[in-house]
Amino acid sequence: MLSEFERSHWLHTAYYEVLNEDPDDAGFPAALAELAASLIQHWDTQLDESMLMDRLPPELYGRLWEFAQRWHLPRGEGRRDVFKSVWNASGREVPGAQGSPRLVNYGMTLFLPVTITQEEQATRDRQTRPRDYHFPRIWPIQPLDFHYDPSVYGVHSVRQWAKQLCQELEADIVRQAEAIEAIAEYHGFARTPSRHVRSSEMRRMALRLYRALVCGWDNDRILGVEARDNVDDPTYQPPSPQAVSNSVTRWAKRLDLAS
Repeated sequence: MLSEFERSHWLHTAYYEVLNEDPDDAGFPAALAELAASLIQHWDTQLDESMLMDRLPPELYGRLWEFAQRWHLPRGEGRRDVFKSVWNASGREVPGAQGSPRLVNYGMTLFLPVTITQEEQATRDRQTRPRDYHFPRIWPIQPLDFHYDPSVYGVHSVRQWAKQLCQELEADIVRQAEAIEAIAEYHGFARTPSRHVRSSEMRRMALRLYRALVCGWDNDRILGVEARDNVDDPTYQPPSPQAVSNSVTRWAKRLDLAS
């Protein structure tokens, strides 16, 4: 079960990937490289290289704002994502990691509030966090080891005990899953439609945003190129021009893209 927040994250990431690829030659990579050169030149002349966007001089901050507007980046995170993408590509975050800047969605951390025990929290705190999004973990009961005396107990007894343990384990996992789903529903989460899980669909929506907002194409032109791009996809069903327009409006609003 995923929130509107995570659905937006997926499309946000797909939109950035399309901008980096720039399939219709709108000029995004060159524009990002030009802005990156100005930012890096500024950092090279500063003694304090802390990564704080609000420490930029007004002229450079203005260029960052104009860049986010020109390329229709999210109003809330776009400038931050550009700043951090360039910072990381400059090698300041990880020495030796210099490379051509690519716009990256750095996302936000999202936790679903679920009551857990102190022991579970301690275990969770020791774990590495591999993703921006973290969801409640199910902690199945853990059977203890035991001594087995074949002169007292037979295999039949062990088999019965194992069956009972499996039943208890299943019941415990289902109980926790149901509790998590109830809390998720209370906080407005909803199961993601299958079309939003498919990366091909996410890319298709991202391309519509890119072609409508960045390239300035009309619905008919977007639809024509989209149909050509998906000619080998048996799951693709050509939408109407109005459906293309509606999807662009809906997703641009959801991502809060600069107009």
